[in-house]
Amino acid sequence: MVQETNFDVIIVGAGISGIDCAYRLQERLPHLSYAVLDGRGELGGTWSLFKYPGIRSDSDLITFGFPWHPWESEREIATAPAILDYLQDACQKNGIDKRIRYHHHVSELHWKSDLQLWQVKVLLNHTPQTPSTNTRMFHARYIVMGTGYYDYHEPLATSVPGLEMFKGSLIHPQFWPTDLDHKNKRVAIIGSGATAVTILPAMAQTAEKVTMIQRSPGFFFTPPLSDGFNIWAKRWLPAGLAYRVMRARMIVILFLLINFCWWFPNTASRFLKGETKKLLPPDTHLKMDPDFTPAYTPMQQRLCISPGGDFFDAIKSDKGDIVTGQIERVEANGVRMTDGRFVEADILITATGLKIHIGGHSKLFVDGEEVPYSSRFVWKGTMLQDVPNFAFVVGYVDTPWTLGSDATARLFTRIIKEAERRKAAFVMPKLTEKEEREVKVVPYIGLNSTYLKRGKELGCFPKGGDRGPWVPRHSYMKDNWAANYGSMNGLVFRGRTTK
Repeated sequence: MVQETNFDVIIVGAGISGIDCAYRLQERLPHLSYAVLDGRGELGGTWSLFKYPGIRSDSDLITFGFPWHPWESEREIATAPAILDYLQDACQKNGIDKRIRYHHHVSELHWKSDLQLWQVKVLLNHTPQTPSTNTRMFHARYIVMGTGYYDYHEPLATSVPGLEMFKGSLIHPQFWPTDLDHKNKRVAIIGSGATAVTILPAMAQTAEKVTMIQRSPGFFFTPPLSDGFNIWAKRWLPAGLAYRVMRARMIVILFLLINFCWWFPNTASRFLKGETKKLLPPDTHLKMDPDFTPAYTPMQQRLCISPGGDFFDAIKSDKGDIVTGQIERVEANGVRMTDGRFVEADILITATGLKIHIGGHSKLFVDGEEVPYSSRFVWKGTMLQDVPNFAFVVGYVDTPWTLGSDATARLFTRIIKEAERRKAAFVMPKLTEKEEREVKVVPYIGLNSTYLKRGKELGCFPKGGDRGPWVPRHSYMKDNWAANYGSMNGLVFRGRTTK
């Protein structure tokens, strides 16, 4: 049977963003044909790629999950296997799984103005380890890139002197070996972000000792594993109403927390550090300064989430520890600090962040000219300047990702509807002559985590603007309004179509 290769919409990526966009398309534009292309062999993106111990969400699944597919478990900070089950269930119940084509790596995307179509070059069964020359050409009127913002094939290089001297197991969390046995082993984790904070309590259950080596600490937030109000709502309200109420409440709480951190950074800092201090055992050798006093204010980097205080339980058990300071070098059996301290290790984990990469290793062309993402402004967090019929999805990195990705999906379906109403063949964002003179470039993502700063230095992100629809997204309340009711100023609709 010959598979169809011509579609109205092609979605690249079968992770949480691609799945959500697929649902929004068939919900709001059921007459359009679409396919989801993914280079890997299963759906789920991040949640099927990462296998390190304890991997879980940093956000509650009430807001991180889909608004159209309720999260039913009482445990709202969920493990990766539970999230993957949830995504598979969402796809199966809505027929999305039948639209996904696995082992289809999109290598090139070519917009052809003369055809008013995208030509999509796909490599079948391609991986970096086993490159493929088996190609297939697809065509589509619209493209949605749901490939996330990091490199699936290559981690961020760790710049630590002496790594090559280490004689034990050297591991990056992105490529966790399935046969690693850490029982009764000494483990050192370089890094202090979400991954390190997740791995430490999980490995401490069976390891002899797990030590997190941090150059500087982060702020901790310790939500409960489940929420009493949500348990009540599920018990006493009709299911559909309960989910809407729980979701609205959690979004408001997030909005208040984030704005509290932004508007009152010193007060927020004192509050978070005060809550952390309450969780430390009285006899610990760890000190609030330097071990729990960040060099930045809250929300300049993501909060480190410790559901139910699991990180601090590991500290209390004496199986988990923290060493704060500068690394002098890695030696054969551990890590030497500049102050002379030595962290013994049989296993060394470099949890130093992700390598930023927008576009999933797909080259983008408009009428034969390659378009680097970093060369273009972004219209309302959804479309690239001067690129027709093209959306790319980057959710929020400081709040639940899916709130942002769903806003993008809803906005893009509105844009397609408007193009259909005008019988326009294509639509794209365009700066006015005045904007070209006056719009100043600002960072597309404002957080200053090391891996994000490195991505900015290497020009991995598209450009944000300081005014108008080019301002980077940072508020779900505004973005939700824009997705449903916002103006289309800044878009140009061109060409004619009979569809």
